Amino acid sequence: MNSYEGILYAEMDAACIAILGIILVRMAVSIDKRRTLILYKLTLAAVVVYTAFDLLTGLIRSGIVTSGAGMGNLSCFLKFASGGMAAYLWFLYSENIQESRIFRKEKNMLISVLPLMAYDLLMLISCLTGWVFSVSADGMITSGPAYILGLTLPFGYVMVTSANAGKLARDKENFVKKDEYKSLSVFGGVSVLTVILQLIAMDTPVSPAAVSIALLALHMQFQDRLVSIDPLTKMNNRNQMIRYLSGKMNRSPNDSKGLYLLIMDLDWFKSINDSFGHTEGDMALVRLSGALKRVCGEFNAFASRYGGDEFIIIYETENEISVEKLKSRVHDLLTESDRQVDSPYKLSVSIGCARWNRNMKHIPEFIAAADEDLYMVKQTRPDRLNVIAR
Repeated sequence: MNSYEGILYAEMDAACIAILGIILVRMAVSIDKRRTLILYKLTLAAVVVYTAFDLLTGLIRSGIVTSGAGMGNLSCFLKFASGGMAAYLWFLYSENIQESRIFRKEKNMLISVLPLMAYDLLMLISCLTGWVFSVSADGMITSGPAYILGLTLPFGYVMVTSANAGKLARDKENFVKKDEYKSLSVFGGVSVLTVILQLIAMDTPVSPAAVSIALLALHMQFQDRLVSIDPLTKMNNRNQMIRYLSGKMNRSPNDSKGLYLLIMDLDWFKSINDSFGHTEGDMALVRLSGALKRVCGEFNAFASRYGGDEFIIIYETENEISVEKLKSRVHDLLTESDRQVDSPYKLSVSIGCARWNRNMKHIPEFIAAADEDLYMVKQTRPDRLNVIAR
């Protein structure tokens, strides 16, 4: 690598650091302390450190920065070690989203970190043996016979968790988080392509660039989810429901399946708030959303919070029997929730339903038809909130 190539190499790395740095700064001000976000920020930080040392080793290899053997070995070791740490943190981030059992026991965490420790040891030994990289007395860095291993081993973490995410994305029960699992799976494919390109173009910072672009895309997707997810129930919000339903109504009509809209609200929600406080009212909404998420996973349906205590399910099926089964399942899960939670009242919902037809040109017409059915159902609900005697 000559000095001109070294400057281009450094500029590309610097651009990656700038992009990831901006994301980190924006996320640093967030008061959200969920483990998922913490792991994502740590992954970003590790990639920034990796890219910084990749920049430094690039400058050394091109002769722009002169160093001795000690400085060269240290920069190479820290580059590979930080890359391994970034891959491991991504593994933890992805597994956390997938609700992996890794986090349930300390033993599982210990086992998961062992490959990283072995990798760091290999990099440390390479400083003496030159297996992965070697540094001459005047600081010139060259690749060792095991350089491919040094480059590919950390991606083992990425590939394992991406494969798991791919399996979950294909599982109909995970309909609610399907897109998120798909993104995690695609990241593994990008990683494989990155390794191949990096081996072909040794004098180009392919790995930092590809990983930075992938992380930027995931960050943008995450921001989009914030806009489309209800903060209390973590369900799709009204805007996301409108987008989804619009796509379904504008598609080519599928004569074999009917498009149904089910609208529901909590029975006597105002009484829950008035009698037990708004905190308990929020808990009631969360309990209902949990039941709806399970139902949508089982029936491959779409659920959203429409507003207040109103929720909407969009369901495609060949017959109304399946719709009735879905309704029944919602009621069963709420009954199950009452048994599991020490609640001072019984949770129930009223559900209205309408089937889309070609005369319904606009979404409000479709919702109004279901809302009209909901009004009729409400006439048969209990006269007051069913409070459990203590």
